[in-house]
Amino acid sequence: MALTVRKIVKTIIEQSFLKLQLSEIKYKLQAAQMTDLQSLINPHFLFNAIETLSLWGSLWYSD
Repeated sequence: MALTVRKIVKTIIEQSFLKLQLSEIKYKLQAAQMTDLQSLINPHFLFNAIETLSLWGSLWYSD
């Protein structure tokens, strides 16, 4: 009986530990995905800003 209870407690602790590890992995994956997305957005934004300024400048000084 006592051995069975110990096994059950051990199993519960192991499951809790595995759930915690899974949560940490999911968090790290989400952080990596956000970093990747941010690295794609920043150059795109910069390009669009420069293109807008270029177009605005050419329209302003074309007269």
